[in-house]
Amino acid sequence: LLTWTKKSLWEAVLNQTTTPTPLATDEYDDPPQIRMVNINRIRAAAPKLALIANEEARVDASVFGQLFAEVTKWSDHSLRRAYVGKGHGGQKRAFKVKFL
Repeated sequence: LLTWTKKSLWEAVLNQTTTPTPLATDEYDDPPQIRMVNINRIRAAAPKLALIANEEARVDASVFGQLFAEVTKWSDHSLRRAYVGKGHGGQKRAFKVKFL
């Protein structure tokens, strides 16, 4: 009962604070509010990371570090989106990732 109560309260808060995202003009395109994050997979590959002696620089080069560096520049509202586009399989998105 306690878990159900906490979960339902949490879901209600999330639903109330979600930033609305208008639909794109073409149903197969994402709206301009959905940002694209570019992640360099080659830079984040384990053999490349192993060559970096400095731990902080190694974290910055990782997939998480690259994503964190980009997302921390955004407003809170950008991360509170829940856009579901055609072909997303019902998965809500605040942003998209493009691996280079």
